[in-house]
Amino acid sequence: DGNLVVELPQRGKDEVGQLAIAFQNMAQKLLLREKDLKNLNKSLEQRIEERTSELQGAKDVAEEAAKSLVAEREQLQTILDTSPVGVAITVDGVFRFVNPRMTELIGASVGDDATNVYADPADRSRILEIMERDGVVRDFESRLYGSQGDPRDMLLTFDRIEYRGGKGNLGWCIDITERKHMEQEQTDQYEFQRALVDTIPYPVFYKGADT
Repeated sequence: DGNLVVELPQRGKDEVGQLAIAFQNMAQKLLLREKDLKNLNKSLEQRIEERTSELQGAKDVAEEAAKSLVAEREQLQTILDTSPVGVAITVDGVFRFVNPRMTELIGASVGDDATNVYADPADRSRILEIMERDGVVRDFESRLYGSQGDPRDMLLTFDRIEYRGGKGNLGWCIDITERKHMEQEQTDQYEFQRALVDTIPYPVFYKGADT
């Protein structure tokens, strides 16, 4: 019935007696080995449970981190999509990322050539020189072709960036055309007033309220 604890009658030192003694010794050894095996199995089961718990905990942490990363990416994408500033990434002179505002400003799309957007190609050469020297370009005024093909005044900033295993440039673009127009109008008005005063044949002076 599987029970090894069976005592056989020992009949002295004859062959049957010796066989009984040998059987009893073997049974005792088997019982000890069975006990050790049960203890080992119990220990393994406990270790497996502990390891499973650790793995489950690690899995929960990884899943939470993944959810957080996805949420952060979605938040960043929302910021880029709604930003009033044009944002683009170029690699080897080709647009690899453009946000909606950049497309609105200069009509750029992913895969387009980024080298022909400058109304004055010399500006791009100067930008590359500064990037090579300083690694960054801040508030560089240039004229870029707008989405309708008309040159527009832009304020540009560039920085180095690692993009998908390669070296690229991250650029920000702000349209300052209207501001430049206002500045030019103020300058023209000042020059007109100055020229008008210079043509008056009589001396002109300013008198304050207390003089």
